Amino acid sequence: MFTASRRMSFRWMIVLLVMCVPCCGPRKKQDSGSSSADNVEQRMLVQVQPLRGVPLAARSILPGEVEPWEKALVSAETSGRVEELSVEENDKIKEGQVVARIDSEALQAHYEAAEARCQEAVRLCERLEKLFELKHVTEDDIDKARAARRIAEAQLHVTETELKKSSVKSPLTGRVNKMFVEKGEFVNKGQPIAELVVLDRLKFVVDVPERSVASMDEDTEVSVSIESLSLYNVEAKVYRVALGGDATTNTFEVELALLGDKKRIKPGMIGRATFVERRYENTLAVPLFAVVSRGGEQFVFVAREGEAEARKVKLGVVDGDRVQVLQGLEEGDSVIVKGARDLDDGALIEVSEGSETVG
Repeated sequence: MFTASRRMSFRWMIVLLVMCVPCCGPRKKQDSGSSSADNVEQRMLVQVQPLRGVPLAARSILPGEVEPWEKALVSAETSGRVEELSVEENDKIKEGQVVARIDSEALQAHYEAAEARCQEAVRLCERLEKLFELKHVTEDDIDKARAARRIAEAQLHVTETELKKSSVKSPLTGRVNKMFVEKGEFVNKGQPIAELVVLDRLKFVVDVPERSVASMDEDTEVSVSIESLSLYNVEAKVYRVALGGDATTNTFEVELALLGDKKRIKPGMIGRATFVERRYENTLAVPLFAVVSRGGEQFVFVAREGEAEARKVKLGVVDGDRVQVLQGLEEGDSVIVKGARDLDDGALIEVSEGSETVG
């Protein structure tokens, strides 16, 4: 049995024990220290660059097609049977060279007959004029002879013109791209005979939007890429801008002269032309991969006193791997250019040694 004094001592011991349990001072410090260690471990390693003004260009990239420098579609100027084809596809051809002859034998016969009639009419008229001087024929007779001579001369001219038309000739020096008829085939007036092209020079044709065409002048330098040949940055320059646009598409046809080695480039190949619409000599820009899109808005993270600060930005033109920043950043800001994708506003960061520093 406990005495009263012993019971009292036992109670005080229990009270003291209960009071000591929740305190645990050293353990809390240890936990606090552990938490601090965890925070250090959770700092994200990032790279930063100071934001500076840089030169930038606003560019337009437009699809287009390679075309011959010049091409011509030669057609039959008279109806008849194709008697001769003087060239084949891919042949070289000179200006004035005969491409085909159409029913020339029949037209030659008509010409010779008309020539004979004309010669006879001239001789008759000359003989009657001498007789008219001798008063052996009337003035009415000589007038009829002169009229017959004029008719014969006109008919000869017509048949001569038709005979010339039977020979389809090339209007340029180049190559035969395509033949549309075969020997012995009957053709009508206006029917295509061959397509001729000039390949010594090539052009790249693009349709430029109305908003961009005003910045283009003749001799403006352009870069063209031909993707099927893995050819990039083929030099070119503007040499013709259409005076009128297409009302349906609001575009203007622009022709570019391709420069340099074009041996592998052929008409019909597809590519892209890059135009510089506007140049900025000193504007703020960040790498594209530094921009984070969230909730339909764009942000750039800035390193500030060991934390990542999210800045909502308004972007401008894109030039290569950089994008113009119109609002949200100031020159000198330490922009996080690596590691921004996994950051939240206020996240603890550690700047890597490879980063650039401001000032």
